[in-house]
Amino acid sequence: MNDFIKNCKKHKGENSTILILDSGIPKSIDLKNKVNINKSKNFFTLPYLDKYCKNKNYLFKDKKYKYVLEDDNDNFDHQTSIMSVLSSDYLGVSPKSNIITGKILNQHGMAPLEYILEGLIFANQINPNVVNISNGYSLSQIKK
Repeated sequence: MNDFIKNCKKHKGENSTILILDSGIPKSIDLKNKVNINKSKNFFTLPYLDKYCKNKNYLFKDKKYKYVLEDDNDNFDHQTSIMSVLSSDYLGVSPKSNIITGKILNQHGMAPLEYILEGLIFANQINPNVVNISNGYSLSQIKK
């Protein structure tokens, strides 16, 4: 692992792939252009929503919400922060890396455990050099 970190610093992440399992593709055009859109996945679309979250609710701030289809955008703005640290041309640690995103967090920053596991299965399929997971897992999921 130390060799990988040294190479990232020296080569700015060139020839490395980073999978970020978080809240979606950043809206910022500067960051959006750094994402490999063709390989990125939104786990709040079909078939995952039907498989795991159809008719399920969760608690957030003492209110009950249903899992719903969500667009690819980072509406929670968490992944935007993570990507800024990684890929900023000025301050980023790996601005030349290939970044793939997997949206596992909903608009409230919550991720069903099943989506986290699907994200790890996806990681195993694409074999990135680094996987960053922000899960926000809620223990207050309610089954209907």
